[in-house]
Amino acid sequence: MSFFKRLRQDPTMQDLTKKMVLSVVKTRAFPSWKQWQHLPRTLKPKERQLASGALLVMILSLLFLGGRYIVVHQTLVPAVGGEYSEALIGTPQLINPLYASLSDVDADLSRLIFSGLMKYDPKDGLVLDLAESYDLSDDGLTYTFVLRENARWHNGDPVTVNDVVTTFSMMQDPSYKSPLSVTFKDVRVEEVDERTVQFVLTEPFSPFLSALTAGIIPGQIWDFVPAKNATLAEANLQPLGSGPYKFDKFSKDRLGNIRSYTLVRNQDYYDESAKISRLTFRFYPDAMSAVDALSKKNVDGVSFVPSEAEALFARDRDITLLHPLLPQYTALFFNQVRNSLLKDLDVRQALAMAIDRQALVATVLNNEAKVVDTAILPGMIGASDNVKEPGFDFQAAKASIEAVKAKLPADSKLALTLTTIDNPEFTAVAEFVRQAWSALGIEVTIVTVGVDKLQSEVLKERSYDVLLSGELLGADPDPYPFWHSSQVDYPGLNIALYANRDADKLIEKARAKSDPAARAEAYQQFQALLDDELPAIFLYQPSYTYAISSTVKGVEIPAILTPADRFAQINKWYLKTKRVLR
Repeated sequence: MSFFKRLRQDPTMQDLTKKMVLSVVKTRAFPSWKQWQHLPRTLKPKERQLASGALLVMILSLLFLGGRYIVVHQTLVPAVGGEYSEALIGTPQLINPLYASLSDVDADLSRLIFSGLMKYDPKDGLVLDLAESYDLSDDGLTYTFVLRENARWHNGDPVTVNDVVTTFSMMQDPSYKSPLSVTFKDVRVEEVDERTVQFVLTEPFSPFLSALTAGIIPGQIWDFVPAKNATLAEANLQPLGSGPYKFDKFSKDRLGNIRSYTLVRNQDYYDESAKISRLTFRFYPDAMSAVDALSKKNVDGVSFVPSEAEALFARDRDITLLHPLLPQYTALFFNQVRNSLLKDLDVRQALAMAIDRQALVATVLNNEAKVVDTAILPGMIGASDNVKEPGFDFQAAKASIEAVKAKLPADSKLALTLTTIDNPEFTAVAEFVRQAWSALGIEVTIVTVGVDKLQSEVLKERSYDVLLSGELLGADPDPYPFWHSSQVDYPGLNIALYANRDADKLIEKARAKSDPAARAEAYQQFQALLDDELPAIFLYQPSYTYAISSTVKGVEIPAILTPADRFAQINKWYLKTKRVLR
């Protein structure tokens, strides 16, 4: 029988043969690359056109979907790089936390170069800085701070407790002549261990934390500088700090004046490092020269824009004007000792009701201020919505003054002297007030004086009927310097000559309490007394005008304590961006 006849009749041989064939020719789920290469030969011309078109559509679809995915899932984020330049008014002299408060320029540069145990944040208030934690003893006398482990000086050396002790010891030593010496008088500073330092007070003082924003200086340099040479040391112009920026270089003109000062980013900063690589500051003799430099694009920002110059940038899309509020109130302070007319509460209330403070802010201050009613500003401990000065009511004010006149001899006249500082803002406000009071039938004489004369004569002699002035608070609203009766006599700053024993007790109580709720309650009771007795008319909380190029992003400055606080969140400013997938 032949092989093929047996194959057809024997199923076993059929299965065996099938397995042998399959073992030689394996089936594929998908054509191989060589098979694909032969595909064009098997297709007719029209089929090849259709296949090519389909392949092109598939490739374009994949590219579109891939591109869309990248676009949808990609975002711009700040990147490191770029240079920012700013015009400052004045020149650097002592870039050293011991002396920086004497000059805005020195304070600006010190804020960027140095770090304190605490720092001011425009959104969160006082926050930790070089310290990672602190503790306050139950008696309110001992503050214990633990330093960050990763805090480094710009040369890479660690920040130590010895640096902290050196800093405050120098501040306390009168031979160094630091303006901060009074703040830390009688405070004992002790090293507990290599990362822990204690401050021991003689009596509770709740605003003490706000004083610890002062920058720490390196003991490795200043331990070896004699007090008599402190202001002459090279480190005052080439400082070593631990802040977000470090000294790079400065340039001088032929006369030895510093013309520019450059800082570079500290990439090893213990907190979030800055994005802008380089900061260059240029120095000008006055505000208008600095403003002119910005208008000519010679710099990217200017530290302060006077109100009369704001119109230059109002419509300039390349410049952003910022108006952070200052911890300051402007008020009319009554001297009831010098002018007996002001002893009458009805008269003081009438003077308050005659002033339309909203109109004052809108017309004189271009809405770059905020009406306030009391000595504790909004957002501070103890701020109260229940304290309200007499609102604007001209008819009621007029009626009160007429009633006062009826009690006086027929030939009597009502007259006041309104004294203020000789600057555009205060003179304009004084004129607004004069017109309001003159409409009541009061003869008002405006006297303007320079800052030097204000200190040496007007305040020293308390020679004013009504003084239009501002009082600058700090991170803590402590009213002691301005409203405690012990500060009535010069050089005290109680310029309303306010003396109330109950108010004194409330101020002292708030100072001695560490519990915010207890302090707030004492401050609210204190404000109620001011509201009842009206020793001053609170007008407004001013703002600070800062101009910066619109190319600088991430700049938010809702409030500041000092002009240098505009740099409090400079680590969030940026000029460059990069794309990343999210």
